[in-house]
Amino acid sequence: MQLSTALISVGLLVTAPLIAADNCNAPLDYCGSSLLKKGNYRDQILQALLVSGQSTDYNHINYSLFNCLGGEGGAIKFITFCGGSCKDNGQGKSDKC
Repeated sequence: MQLSTALISVGLLVTAPLIAADNCNAPLDYCGSSLLKKGNYRDQILQALLVSGQSTDYNHINYSLFNCLGGEGGAIKFITFCGGSCKDNGQGKSDKC
């Protein structure tokens, strides 16, 4: 019984990084909606919007453009509010308004 518990614990440790959130890649630009799909960016998006004096409503969260500064936590900074549209240009390419 203890062996199976140990194997399950090791299995969880090995797979945990595989299911962890993905960080943005510097120096790419990302729509808020793209960052939310990529990982747990909601708090960082809200903070970047507040620091820039922007609204934190649904449209600003999803349709603003952010620059990835990188680092271990995938830091971001607000660039601009795109209005009702922000285009995800795919992996390895910057998003655009």
